[in-house]
Amino acid sequence: MSAKKKTFITKTKLLKMFPGMTDYLFRTYLPPVLLFVRENGKMIPAWDREEALEICRNNKNLLEEREKIRRDTQLNQDLQMAYQAFVSRFTPFEKFHYAEKLDRNFILHVGPTNSGKTYTALEALKEAVSGVYLGPLRLMALEVFDKLNTVDIPCSLLTGEESIPIPCADFVASTVEMADFQKLYDVAVIDEAQMIRDPRRGAHWFDAICQINAKTVHVCLAPEAENLIVELMKSIDAPYEIIYHKRLAPLFVGKQMAGFDDILTGDAIIAFSRQKVLAIAAEMRTRGFSPAVIYGGLPPRSRRMEVEDYTAGRKNIIVATDAIGMGLSLPIRRIVFAEVRKFDGQHRRALTPPEIKQIAGRAGRFGIYDHGEVTSFKHNGYISEALRQEDLPIEKLRISFPGDEAIASGYPMTQLLEEWQKLPRAGWFERENMGNAYKLLKIFPGKQKRTDRQVIYKLITCPVDTDRAYMVAYWKQCAEAVLADMDIPVPNFGMKTLENCEMQYRALDLYKIMCVRFDKKNYCENFQDEVIQRISVLLQDAKNRLLLAESLQQPAEDLV
Repeated sequence: MSAKKKTFITKTKLLKMFPGMTDYLFRTYLPPVLLFVRENGKMIPAWDREEALEICRNNKNLLEEREKIRRDTQLNQDLQMAYQAFVSRFTPFEKFHYAEKLDRNFILHVGPTNSGKTYTALEALKEAVSGVYLGPLRLMALEVFDKLNTVDIPCSLLTGEESIPIPCADFVASTVEMADFQKLYDVAVIDEAQMIRDPRRGAHWFDAICQINAKTVHVCLAPEAENLIVELMKSIDAPYEIIYHKRLAPLFVGKQMAGFDDILTGDAIIAFSRQKVLAIAAEMRTRGFSPAVIYGGLPPRSRRMEVEDYTAGRKNIIVATDAIGMGLSLPIRRIVFAEVRKFDGQHRRALTPPEIKQIAGRAGRFGIYDHGEVTSFKHNGYISEALRQEDLPIEKLRISFPGDEAIASGYPMTQLLEEWQKLPRAGWFERENMGNAYKLLKIFPGKQKRTDRQVIYKLITCPVDTDRAYMVAYWKQCAEAVLADMDIPVPNFGMKTLENCEMQYRALDLYKIMCVRFDKKNYCENFQDEVIQRISVLLQDAKNRLLLAESLQQPAEDLV
């Protein structure tokens, strides 16, 4: 009697009959492969059919391991689905739903610089029972703080670095990042809302519009942001009206200037580096002027003192960078561009038409001058063309990273930040740039798995300019102190030069923020006042001015 002929079964068929079989299980429990058969153009391993089926159906150890692998696989799939569901929340729609539930009326003030839109909104704020002003700069918040308190409306000040609580105050002047979304106000003013497109800060304007809880919300914006803000109003189903504002004092392009000899009292000379600003200011002093100096690196309190000196008539011209272009309400007769190119952090480029308009618009303060004038030493043609151009509408807004949700989720923060940064742009919104937080997380000094996630997030979202190596190094020292539950280290960059003072002031800002965020004792209450006083001395020091002028390596007349 002949032996029964063996039949074979392939790996492909076994996988269909017993899902969840892995290469490890095949290697461990099935006998050696007897042969390979061709299947769909490939050579597939095959085993004796009866023997393979007997093992796969009845081997207890194999069955247990296969079930464990099945459970683990399902768990991984569930976790991945949950993670993807969380990531899908990286959109503005949840904030839209929240905004729809608030009972608010919006008034949009649309107009160019010097059109009175912020003034009108602030007048409405003065008539309210309670209110909040949200602006982009500490200096602007300080100005509103002063104005309200001057007319006997108690108003507190709240910025990232400074808090001045006023007893029984029902009003607060604040930078937009510090907005309180829990408190109910009668009136809110959100200023410079066109900054909703800003890569680093724009998300705060989106949050403010969606979440500030006030019966009436006044939003001040440039014309190029009108379509986008109106679209946002429709998305959150909010009632709104638009008030259009025209420039109060006409703006003209004046005669091109020959040089510094043509400068007059009430002029603001614009350059685009600290060195050039200080060198021009030194030149103006030799010509009998008393210039106020304003540039981005100048500490806000020093900047405020310069503004007050000019407004009070103690100084008679201004020399400034484009830091003058936003929010500063100054009696400027004429804007004079000493140059029309600037370094933007990556390369030196020509000013864009919106940038020229923003700066030029500061000329001709209504009520003091009947018109404003803008001119330059060499570039009147370029300026005239820029002022004639229509501004392109802003098409995208910024949405903020969901920090609280990310902390609560338990997912690795690095993974979430990477996911956030690589998500594609969608529709008419873009995501807040979390590049700084990601950079700081990558050099985090402690063991992330052993550190409270709230502490990690508070540390990496401190306002640190990661392009300045000294600030990153100082942040790391502060973070190490927080993790060790020690006092925040006092920064010490010296005060010998203006550059040292600016470094010291920036570091002291971070020091104060760290002390507040982590409830640490502040040992530097009056240190910034000393820095401010030192800066005032350096700005006036003749020897320092000479060194600054020499550092330009060009004669004064070449500055223009």
